[in-house]
Amino acid sequence: MCRKDDAMTTISAFLYGENHSNITRCFQRILLEWWLGVWDRCVLWARGVLHGKPDDASGEYYLPHSHRFALEGVVIALEVLTNHWDGEIGWESWTGPTTST
Repeated sequence: MCRKDDAMTTISAFLYGENHSNITRCFQRILLEWWLGVWDRCVLWARGVLHGKPDDASGEYYLPHSHRFALEGVVIALEVLTNHWDGEIGWESWTGPTTST
């Protein structure tokens, strides 16, 4: 069974490792930017949701927070892709991240 912490450790090792394929090297900057955004959300989750939870917290407490954070995660992914998109429409025309930041 995969846990969130295991996934974050795997992504971290992937991003900071040295031996990668050409496609991985091409997208490494994008993945790092995405991962940093997700990590920021994890910190906010711990500070805002976990530390502020009522003693009798149940699913009713966590579910709205979870939905909000999940949607914010989608926004992070879209913002990262938008920052690196070269303006062409369609996946077929996209050869990789643009060099401008």
